[in-house]
Amino acid sequence: MPSNQPTDGVENEILSIDGNFFWSEDTSKQVNLEWETNINVKDATLNYGAIKLSSINGTISYQQSKAKKKAEKDKNSDNNKQKGSLSYDIPLKNHIHRSGKILVNFDAPYPQKIKTIKLNIYNGVISTDPLSVKKGSLPDNITVRVYDIDMNKFFADTGIKKFSISGEMGGILPLQRKDDKIYIKDGLLQSQEGGIVRLDESISNGLFPGSSKQMQKIRKALKNYHYEFFELRLDGKLSGAVMMTLSARGRNPDMKNKKPVELKLQIETELSLLFKPLLKNK
Repeated sequence: MPSNQPTDGVENEILSIDGNFFWSEDTSKQVNLEWETNINVKDATLNYGAIKLSSINGTISYQQSKAKKKAEKDKNSDNNKQKGSLSYDIPLKNHIHRSGKILVNFDAPYPQKIKTIKLNIYNGVISTDPLSVKKGSLPDNITVRVYDIDMNKFFADTGIKKFSISGEMGGILPLQRKDDKIYIKDGLLQSQEGGIVRLDESISNGLFPGSSKQMQKIRKALKNYHYEFFELRLDGKLSGAVMMTLSARGRNPDMKNKKPVELKLQIETELSLLFKPLLKNK
């Protein structure tokens, strides 16, 4: 039953469903129910505030074959089979390699029918926890998990000059939608291994100002900072001011004093400006 009528949160939705249903009964009075369904999605768009998933395409097939007596004997025994996923894209520049998948779970208790929305990018994965869908709209609260993001590749695409960083990052970002705006609430990103930060003095002077010995030591360390770990906490509006709290521990092997240097920094910044260079021009 094809439809192209938009629903809440979905634009240009084209959905078709086809399948078969079988009922058979043998001489032993065992009733077998069998059915199969194919769900086809073409060029759909899903919006979550300012976040847009476009070009949603794919086919998901689901087959169920369950014998009545066998099911009564073992309620967990069936021959359900599900194949396929939906692909999608996000409006990033063409040179940024990514692959988006939406995994649907027919067997999940209602209403969590989306197992995960996954994005493979920068050698890592960004994915959601299971989601409910109501009238084509995602829930207001979504938990996003981040794994193995290559920070060198990410920051190279942001175009920030006089700054480099190596290592992998992961964490958890609880998102909330309110009045069509997206907020990060108690977000946490962490290093997954050690790495190196190299920061030009023109930047470190602004982040760690002052003439005290401690501030001078920090700025010198950041010229070649081999961190053991870092932790970044985030709170605020995704498209506006976000409070970032940074904690890190490391050392500069070029300094005479080899003792670890700890960093503590809290700033309010426009996080959206960091991602702007990654987006396609409208």
